[in-house]
Amino acid sequence: MKETLSAALRNEAGALAGHIVDVQYARQPDLAGRYPGSARGKGIRDARHTFSVLADAVRCECPELFAGYVEWLRSVLASRGFRDADLGGFFEAADEALRERFEPEEYAFMGRYLRAAVERL
Repeated sequence: MKETLSAALRNEAGALAGHIVDVQYARQPDLAGRYPGSARGKGIRDARHTFSVLADAVRCECPELFAGYVEWLRSVLASRGFRDADLGGFFEAADEALRERFEPEEYAFMGRYLRAAVERL
C-alpha cells in the first residue's frame, strides 16, 4: 500500500495543494491582506512540496521524516511572519482534503504521519 499511496500523493499534489490553499484563504480571509502579492502562488508551491515530503515519508514508512520537515517548515515560515495558527489552518485543510480524496484505510495510514507532525506545532 505504501508505494501506491506515495505515488497517489505525488500525482495529486498539485490539485490537493490548490484546493487546500483555496480553503485556507476562504476560512482565513485576512491572509490575503497579511500576505499580499504572490503569497498565494508561493503557498501552492510550498503545499506541493509538503505533499512530496509526505509521499517520501509514506514510501519509507518514516513518520519522523515528515515531522522533522514540518518543524523545519514552521521555523522558515515563522522567519517570514507566518503564524503558527496559519500553519495549523493549512494542516487542518490538508487533513480534510486527504480524508475526502482517499479511502478510509489509506487516509488512516497517511493520517498518522500528518497527526504526528501537527502535534509538534
